[in-house]
Amino acid sequence: MSNHPITISGNLTADPYLTRTGNGAFVARMRVATNRPYKAQGSDTQWSYTDQLYIDVDAWGDLAYNCRGSLKRGMPVIVQGVLVTDSWKDPESNQNRSTIRIRARSVGMDLSRHMINSAQSIVTQSVGDNGVEMPVININKELIDKDLTAPPEQQEPDSQFGGYDSASQSGTVQEDQARELVGVGAGATSSSGAAVAEDGEEAPF
Repeated sequence: MSNHPITISGNLTADPYLTRTGNGAFVARMRVATNRPYKAQGSDTQWSYTDQLYIDVDAWGDLAYNCRGSLKRGMPVIVQGVLVTDSWKDPESNQNRSTIRIRARSVGMDLSRHMINSAQSIVTQSVGDNGVEMPVININKELIDKDLTAPPEQQEPDSQFGGYDSASQSGTVQEDQARELVGVGAGATSSSGAAVAEDGEEAPF
């Protein structure tokens, strides 16, 4: 059965969490908050919001590393990928659990709200002329939140997402923090700090 393609736009509820797995692969976990804005009845200036959605996003390889180095909490993003079901067994209740998340194929900034610069970044292994895999050495280790290739005594304790191994069991972004990003400006702002739409009105995001 084929995966279900999806494109979603919204705001990051936290900085991406980057893990280097035991075999050296990069995976980043993010959470996107989105909703459907509409003008309140009888008002041309007040916005209301409905159909709120919070969904976890996984990115792998170069995409994971670049997301960690480029994106921050509150930034408006556009994610294209496929829907997948992540299943695991809860160690406390011994019950089977599952959640639906997006496996990202591409992640970009919403340029209607930001202006950015870019630089090419390739961090995964490359293959030399002799067919031997040659690791790229320009990895900024400060971007790695949890490194499972390091000795256990050198590994950082689990942070917000609990690392990739336990991320399926957590998805823990506090809902009150996430709601702050749903319906508030996170892009270009006016002098008062409120997000401004093209028509000069305060935008919902």
